[in-house]
Amino acid sequence: SLCNTPDGNMFLPTDETGAEGYLYSNYECSPGGVGRIYIKQDDKGKWAVIEGEMVDFASVNGAWNNCNASVTPWNTALTSEEYPPDVADEWKSGWLPAVDAMKQHLGKDANPYDYGYNVELIPAGGEDAPLGTEVKKHYAMGRFSKEMASVMPDSKTVYFGDDGTDRILYKFVAAKEGDLTYKILIKKMSD
Repeated sequence: SLCNTPDGNMFLPTDETGAEGYLYSNYECSPGGVGRIYIKQDDKGKWAVIEGEMVDFASVNGAWNNCNASVTPWNTALTSEEYPPDVADEWKSGWLPAVDAMKQHLGKDANPYDYGYNVELIPAGGEDAPLGTEVKKHYAMGRFSKEMASVMPDSKTVYFGDDGTDRILYKFVAAKEGDLTYKILIKKMSD
């Protein structure tokens, strides 16, 4: 097991009744991780696990302190990487003690600049499909300690922050509805 510090859950229903779907659970540790199970509720209200796995973050060089648990309006999971080594205290108390664990987890040296992003999780399949999750780190949203992301009903605007000391509220506006890959660039108007 990765660690025993679950932080948040994201349920993505796969039917109109909400009686089955994907449940993603964040693990706030270094290296970070997210578990995924497919669950289904029977006629008596009892939930059963159909399948499950840890999300594979190899395509983005791993994950770091997965915090926050939100669901996008288009029914994908949005997790955040909290406490990347972007300030001296997080470097000393977070990154340096985890260097060996990150290397063992990845099978290679980890780069501290690969962490500190909002990460979208897009499930494959359904009950009869293979396991798997597409992982998208949203670099355009910036690199810093993140938590509590909330996508607004316009499917473009995201507010997020962090519950740490001296943190602020951030706003991101995507260029395209339902796609957090690019942000709107604001041009300065000249007189």
